[in-house]
Amino acid sequence: MIKFASGKQVVAPQAKEFLQANKVSMFELVHRHYSCDWGIVEKDHLPLIERNLVNGQGPLFSIYKINEQAVFVSTNVDRSITAIFLPSELDVLLDADVTGGLEELVPMATAMDKGLAI
Repeated sequence: MIKFASGKQVVAPQAKEFLQANKVSMFELVHRHYSCDWGIVEKDHLPLIERNLVNGQGPLFSIYKINEQAVFVSTNVDRSITAIFLPSELDVLLDADVTGGLEELVPMATAMDKGLAI
């Protein structure tokens, strides 16, 4: 069950390539994230994520392990953007403007209407 949502969903280039090569749906990862399945995030961080979810004053992040590779999904504080990226792409995300160089995913509602795998 989806417990929150954000505006745009974007994916960094290396993450997109990795997920496609491993036949993993980007929409599935975003859906898990929006359903508060935080993946393999350390237990010590879970209370902070849950508090951020309730009070809306911090980012939300998930980590999923796919074939021994960590894949991050992060929603910013104002919930306007959710990004999928590999750990190696974090610096690029921090240095770029909000979505520069990132590809926007088809909005989830549109994907479901078109029957795309989520």
